[in-house]
Amino acid sequence: MIKRLLSKALVCLTLLGFTHPISSSAGDLTLVPDSVTWSGVSGEYIKVPFRVTNFSAISGLQFSVDYDSDVLKIRSFTYPGAGDYPYVLESPTYSKIEVGATGPTTIEVPLITYADFNIVDKLAVGTDTEITAVWVDPDSANFDGRTLDNDSVLFELQFEVLDPTVSTTQIAVVSDPTPFKPAPADSSVTLTWSTSPATITISDNGGGTTTNTAPQLVLTNTTVTHEAGEVYNDQTVSATDTEDDDTILTAAISVGGATVDENTAPGTYTITYDVTDSGGLAAPQATRTVNVVDTTKPVITLSSS
Repeated sequence: MIKRLLSKALVCLTLLGFTHPISSSAGDLTLVPDSVTWSGVSGEYIKVPFRVTNFSAISGLQFSVDYDSDVLKIRSFTYPGAGDYPYVLESPTYSKIEVGATGPTTIEVPLITYADFNIVDKLAVGTDTEITAVWVDPDSANFDGRTLDNDSVLFELQFEVLDPTVSTTQIAVVSDPTPFKPAPADSSVTLTWSTSPATITISDNGGGTTTNTAPQLVLTNTTVTHEAGEVYNDQTVSATDTEDDDTILTAAISVGGATVDENTAPGTYTITYDVTDSGGLAAPQATRTVNVVDTTKPVITLSSS
């Protein structure tokens, strides 16, 4: 794995024998992360697509990705014997022919994968940048380079929020320690390129995560009287919630406690009501007291014999 990355880096750096222009123009090749807003749900990743424009006849690309590691943490995994790599998703694919026991098969392969990225050891490298990438078109038969439509997603990275009290933070394509440079398939072509940072909104209320309010249960009557021997019809109970749909939440109410029906003997019984919203918060339990009484006088029926 390490040999492969070093080999790719040498190839790409050989292709990239030119300098970045000072100014940018509408004709620049751009690699720009999307500005997105976190859902506020603990444990849910922020998904950040990186989009390209003027990506035409490109054979290689290298860049670094910078973000505040006190606020965000890249979603990653450990490759046995090779180290940690970021999850790389949503890349375009290309067709590849594989020859197996039953003959050749055409499969779709991601254009960019985790193997094109490296999580930086910042202390060893002496940089504040978190990620570097060196990509060379994996299709060795493609001498014309790779062309993508404008606004195409080249790849997606995902981030965990470490500090939900921050209002906004940034993710950017940078040139330290690995310079941001594309490589054209035709080395005689002169390219210009540029980028701009993405704003990641952690909270839209000036700091802190999006709050989830616990639902509430509403009973029409908390105490009712029921005549023994008659069919019991429970009275209305409903649920309200700031975030969830009240109708859906009401349908999810769980009824427990005592069972009251036409066979229930006179006495006092308690029926309980519980519900939990989509965020996992439970409403305070509601209860209804049912006093079963017998006020019906017995009827003596005489039969003639």
